[in-house]
Amino acid sequence: MRHRSIVLLALASVMAVGAFTAAGASASLSFHPSAGFPVKFSGSGGKAEFESAKNVDVECVGQSVTGEITNLTVVSKMVGTFEKCTTEIGSKCEIKTASLKGTLGYINKSAEQIGLDLEGETKVGSEEPVWGEIKCGEYKAAIKGHVIARITEPPLNKPAYRTMKLAFSETKGVQEPGGFEGGPSGQQLTWKPAAFLEDLGIIEAFPGIITFSGQTLEIKS
Repeated sequence: MRHRSIVLLALASVMAVGAFTAAGASASLSFHPSAGFPVKFSGSGGKAEFESAKNVDVECVGQSVTGEITNLTVVSKMVGTFEKCTTEIGSKCEIKTASLKGTLGYINKSAEQIGLDLEGETKVGSEEPVWGEIKCGEYKAAIKGHVIARITEPPLNKPAYRTMKLAFSETKGVQEPGGFEGGPSGQQLTWKPAAFLEDLGIIEAFPGIITFSGQTLEIKS
């Protein structure tokens, strides 16, 4: 009986260590603000550019963003507005995102490349959450899906940053990367500018400098 108890205790210890390791791995990347959550942020200025798989370009010369870092791994209530946009569909267009959430993750862990997986916060039934909408006069088209934004600032494990910078990369509407390292791939924004659905990539979007309100931030591994 004593031998059996020792074996069961040892097995329980191994399982506990495994659970701890798995939890540690899932929480290995996190936001650390100087004055606690939430961390409000905002930014404005600069241009934005989108490109579809059919080479339909959307260029915007005014933009702004607001949102917050809600907890250790999540950005929420992020709303971007892209104004004075021109496209083959028409001029005087505007793109406005839905309320977005962004989950923190590794793009390339060994290279310390990190990012946010940005998607719509609100899901209606079984439908994919709306990421945003483009309006050109009477024309409207929903934008759906996910997009990975690279975080180029703050760099990983560097303290006391008051700003955040996001970067995007795409080729003919296909976003790169299409997912986080070790996770699902092929994540993509889509829209329907005509009678067909097609991929929509972000060349650049959101202000070049996004400022945290009243505190600094570090992203730790």
